[in-house]
Amino acid sequence: MLGIPAERRFNIACSGATTTDVTDNTFKGEEPQVKQLAKIAAENNVKYVVHSIGGNDLGFSDIGFNCVVGYVGNKPCSTNGRSDVYQKTATIKEKVAHTIEKIRATLNEAGQENPKIILQAYPNPVSSVADNRYPSTALSWARMMTGGCALLDPDLEWLHYEVVQRLRPAGAGHLCEEDRRSPRAPSRRATSPAPDRPVPRRAR
Repeated sequence: MLGIPAERRFNIACSGATTTDVTDNTFKGEEPQVKQLAKIAAENNVKYVVHSIGGNDLGFSDIGFNCVVGYVGNKPCSTNGRSDVYQKTATIKEKVAHTIEKIRATLNEAGQENPKIILQAYPNPVSSVADNRYPSTALSWARMMTGGCALLDPDLEWLHYEVVQRLRPAGAGHLCEEDRRSPRAPSRRATSPAPDRPVPRRAR
């Protein structure tokens, strides 16, 4: 990854973490990721910080669960979920930007020289109706029982084209260089150790 050997990378990603978990909260027994980053930056020359964030602030897993329940009851979750998603995504960009600034501040305090901060595009785990091989038809449970994708057509379209796409404008897919001061946010860290310091061999 990015030309950095595996033994010189640190993975401090945490499944389920929100932006506030990255910056302030202890989550799943782990310190905030910026505190973990500070320890790494104190002993290594950090070249890149690579991260993906925002979906947990939106509650994407809960949205997916509600849509599965909607499939079983034949009631699209998008009917009631749309307004809530729009309200939440309206604030996510600011949260991501704040998180990026906390990461930058942490690196600056450690004396790091212009590391690259990369925000990964949020993955789209849901296909569109056109790309789903299992049709959703009356009296047919093939989409759930065979395909394992228990989502009604309106919810597939909503999740694929609206929900995930509303997460992406928060900055996904951009390189945020230190000297640009442009807002974006972490989960994974790639580092290159300083030549005069020991190399930690175990990724977190």
